[in-house]
Amino acid sequence: MNDTVTALLDLDGKVHIATGWKRICTKFHRVHPDTACRCRESDTILAAKLEKGMKYNVYQCKNGLYDVAVPVFINSEHVGNFFTGQFLLEKPNVEYFREQAHQFNFDEQEYLKALYEVPVYTEIFVKKTMNFLVELTQIIGEMGVARLKMLEQSEELRNHKKNLEKNAPRRSDLRVFEAVYHFNLYMYLSRFVTRFGGEVYPEFPTGNGKIDLIVNYAGKTYGIEVKSYVNIRLTF
Repeated sequence: MNDTVTALLDLDGKVHIATGWKRICTKFHRVHPDTACRCRESDTILAAKLEKGMKYNVYQCKNGLYDVAVPVFINSEHVGNFFTGQFLLEKPNVEYFREQAHQFNFDEQEYLKALYEVPVYTEIFVKKTMNFLVELTQIIGEMGVARLKMLEQSEELRNHKKNLEKNAPRRSDLRVFEAVYHFNLYMYLSRFVTRFGGEVYPEFPTGNGKIDLIVNYAGKTYGIEVKSYVNIRLTF
């Protein structure tokens, strides 16, 4: 769809991302408290009526336009819905929208002008377009999973840092043995990188300017040399 309307909402109907919304919605339906209430009901109750096995739900919102909802799952949990819509499946029933303008005291001329800006699509066209949007929604879910993993790993790294500062064995000058950092970094990177298809290898012997860890990821090889310093504090 050209100039596609998109939105990402949570299950409570809160809009987190919105692009390309039509003027009939932004200037009228979502401004008036009564029609805005209809919008929220459409975004939550109607959108949730996905039958088992359905990848998306095409429905007519309570203000007369059509929307499509695609559920977003993160770790098999339904966390929100990806929307496209604000279109019609046939030429608008002008009398219906004129009556709606009178009911909610909209400026009839401006309201109908905004109505004529709403695109009309065939059901076949909508179905073809949804194949792409369903795949996009799956990517959004995968990105959410990746984000959760990164947050978990960041928290684990902070906990490792606190543990090292408190309990790691130290040399006579109170510096933590470099091998301790080497081992902990290897364990952390190994658990993290392998989740995304990479590999981490320790290199021996270490020290004296030699590479300590080898990382293979996305067809490339990286080298890491671990160093410890007396007067530098790292924060995460």
